[in-house]
Amino acid sequence: MPWNLESTCSSALIALQNAQALIQTGIYRNVLVVVSHIGSNTVNEEDTLSWSMGDGAGAFVVDSLKPN
Repeated sequence: MPWNLESTCSSALIALQNAQALIQTGIYRNVLVVVSHIGSNTVNEEDTLSWSMGDGAGAFVVDSLKPN
């Protein structure tokens, strides 16, 4: 069941916490989290702050570990 959640710079951490909670409660066995940001298309290249804006993406799978 995919859904979108946005919390600016901390979206990946919020998504990780949500994934962990879904697994801990037993609703899901594993969760795929995909995060991305396209900042370069919203910045004026003449602006001196534009050097700090960029594009990026990442993904991780969250799963539970069995005790030893």
